[in-house]
Amino acid sequence: VFPDILREFNPSLRGFSVGTGRENSPGAFLNQAVAGDRAEDLPVQARRLVDLMKNDTKINFQEDWKIITVFIGGNDLCDFCSDPARYSPQNFTDNIGKALDILHAEVPRAFVNLVKVLEIISLRELYQEMNVSCPRF
Repeated sequence: VFPDILREFNPSLRGFSVGTGRENSPGAFLNQAVAGDRAEDLPVQARRLVDLMKNDTKINFQEDWKIITVFIGGNDLCDFCSDPARYSPQNFTDNIGKALDILHAEVPRAFVNLVKVLEIISLRELYQEMNVSCPRF
């Protein structure tokens, strides 16, 4: 949806994914999101994205403006109950920080959208079902 809005103002927009598939499928283009990943995976995703942009001959890496959206956290919340040390709030923020540091240090002319995790309190009733594997607060 976001790329569709932006293309109204710049029809030559590129890099967004089309269709469905994994991060390495042809339609992914620069979309390096991986279903099921956690914050600890973000630095690797950021590194892959930077490398893809630097090696893409259709991108003027130094001059083109970029919008990067980071949306992570739901899987970390679900896994916190099974491994609170590994998925601690501190590790969560540290891993996001590592990814943002990579983007800040290496990607010129970039806006980074950091999308917050869904407010899970409103989903409490859903997770009180016994057949749901996510935490039941």
